[in-house]
Amino acid sequence: MKAEEISKVSSLFNVGELFSFKELSGGYANQNFFLKTSSGDYVLRECVQQPKALLQYELDLMHILRENDFPTAYPISNGTDEFIICLERSTFMLYEYKTGSEPTISVKTAAEMGSAIGFLSTIQNFETLPPKRNTLDFFFIDQLIRQFEESKNPIDDVFDFVLVYANKLRSVAKQNLPKGLIHGDAFPNNTVFGVNDDLIAIIDFEEACVDNLILDVGMTINGFCFVDNRLDEQLLEAFLSAYTSYRKIDEGEQKTLFSFIQVAAFTMLCWHLRFDLVNTPNNTQELRVRELMNRIYELEKCNWINQKIAFINK
Repeated sequence: MKAEEISKVSSLFNVGELFSFKELSGGYANQNFFLKTSSGDYVLRECVQQPKALLQYELDLMHILRENDFPTAYPISNGTDEFIICLERSTFMLYEYKTGSEPTISVKTAAEMGSAIGFLSTIQNFETLPPKRNTLDFFFIDQLIRQFEESKNPIDDVFDFVLVYANKLRSVAKQNLPKGLIHGDAFPNNTVFGVNDDLIAIIDFEEACVDNLILDVGMTINGFCFVDNRLDEQLLEAFLSAYTSYRKIDEGEQKTLFSFIQVAAFTMLCWHLRFDLVNTPNNTQELRVRELMNRIYELEKCNWINQKIAFINK
């Protein structure tokens, strides 16, 4: 985006004079900009992936989080209760800026995330949210598989892997287990930590929805409990100990947590194919996909996980 476009958008949010801005590095969707203005610092998000209806869902969910004082960066209105600004062909939202940094992986940060995701798992009143299909649902993976034959970027060994593990994991993911609010993408780049490795905020609730709570456990383990692409026993213990201090994992969830760690890695892998590695070569995305493939293979060797879960959950 050009400077004049950023300036025009910031003026529509009524946050004073724009002093400076810079693009923030981040994930594979959306563009984010740090804004310094006369009224404070903010993050401007150009919403590339989500339609307006899903952005409104995110706002409704944020209202629930605010009522519970959940640590996140909340959206900013334009002063008249409008949070979503459409300008020409683009859609924008503005958020609080949280001072801190992306964390290193450690026992402390794993425990901090266990507490935060555990707290999130206990938040109620999500029944007021409209239905929303998880973007990682196997419904979308089945759509992806149907694209393989006409792929413009055929990666045959990856496609074969997806076919095999879709059959292995589909029935696990579709189990009816305890449900609640899940973030769905709690990775280091979606968190802000302070200098003492204290969690300041979990950000980017774009993929959040109501789904099996154990999926969020498996996803966050993928984000904070792996070292050199292998599950680390100390990090897992720190995360689960903190999580279960908020919510015990029931018997059905205990039996499936190992599989949900795989499900989370597998659905992330498929997300990269959907956006849009299946048709467009991208070395960074393909490296990430292959890293996740190796992770899933290596998890097959971790026969100690179920015993660890049962011990911590007592």
